[in-house]
Amino acid sequence: MMNQRSIALGLLLGATSLFAQKELTNQDIWGSPIFGVERVGGLNSMKDGVRYTAQDDENGAPVINIYDYKTGNKTGTLLSAKDIGGLPLEGYSLSSDELRLML
Repeated sequence: MMNQRSIALGLLLGATSLFAQKELTNQDIWGSPIFGVERVGGLNSMKDGVRYTAQDDENGAPVINIYDYKTGNKTGTLLSAKDIGGLPLEGYSLSSDELRLML
């Protein structure tokens, strides 16, 4: 007569074999989306670690806004295309001291 512990172990081993995992390959790890990381694109963290900048569109004009990480609220506008004669903004980066902006 089997005791309850043997029955539970048998059920566990049976269930494990039903859900056996396949062996991982380099293709699975590096060449497929299985282990992919979701990224948040379109924002640039500021040096203070509290704020970030993002390019947005306001009233049909591209702008670069500053946001607070904690709240997600807009705290200011760094630049509006209107300020530079309506030139298109296709991307930007801040200098390391965050005093200059390259468009």
